[in-house]
Amino acid sequence: FVDDQGEKIGPPEEKEVKGITSSSKDKKNRQRYVKILGRKILLS
Repeated sequence: FVDDQGEKIGPPEEKEVKGITSSSKDKKNRQRYVKILGRKILLS
């Protein structure tokens, strides 16, 4: 999808996504972020 500045953004690497999730709260936030990001990619 394209961000506010008009730059194309690809999905974050899976390694990146898994590496940031440590606490369960972070995990939930990350899962939600990935879900939203995935939806944006599908819509673009």
